[in-house]
Amino acid sequence: MKLAELIGETIIEIRYNYTYQNEYDMQEFFAYLKLSNGLILEIPHYFDLEINENAELNKIFKIAKKPNNHCSKQIENQKIMDIHFWFYEKESDEEKKAYLELENEIYITEENYGPMGLTNIDLEILSKAEFEKLKAELADGFEIKSYSKELKNVYRK
Repeated sequence: MKLAELIGETIIEIRYNYTYQNEYDMQEFFAYLKLSNGLILEIPHYFDLEINENAELNKIFKIAKKPNNHCSKQIENQKIMDIHFWFYEKESDEEKKAYLELENEIYITEENYGPMGLTNIDLEILSKAEFEKLKAELADGFEIKSYSKELKNVYRK
């Protein structure tokens, strides 16, 4: 499945895994999204990603935790309207996960790794105003680009 095909799909369920301390003494967090077409995926890093059925993700999803109701209500049964990717100095910033723009004007991403007590490792949920403010206040060299408006036709494979 091409990344462009994610746009218009509905997220029917979200689950996550959080590890307080991994083998590197770091926290880690991963969200897993189940789409209306049955596909389970993580929030993408790369704008040229090919998404395929992954048996390992299916296993992880079954044992992953369900978020609280407030989080679920903001994300579940929402269509993905666009995907926004990080760039630094005109190159893809592959250390940062993309933002998924949902039809209710919520933007979600995640921070995956960080030292205990120093970083917020979690799912990040922003309103449209918060997302626009984030984009306006990016440090020099950083930008966030819309897949459907800026990347889809430029980087087509």
